[in-house]
Amino acid sequence: MNYTLYCVGDRGAATDEGFVLPFLVLMAAHVLIVTVVILVAGLWSRLRTDPPEDSPTDVVEY
Repeated sequence: MNYTLYCVGDRGAATDEGFVLPFLVLMAAHVLIVTVVILVAGLWSRLRTDPPEDSPTDVVEY
């Protein structure tokens, strides 16, 4: 199955833009969007968590 992109110019002439370049551009855009969403979610969850508190211990082992 081949999905070819056809573009229409200013004068109505259809041009064949092929398959690979539009596919790679869309794939790169999706990968970039997913990467940004994952990074923002990771940073947001990291900033929201409280740091662990050091609990004083009464038992000292020697």
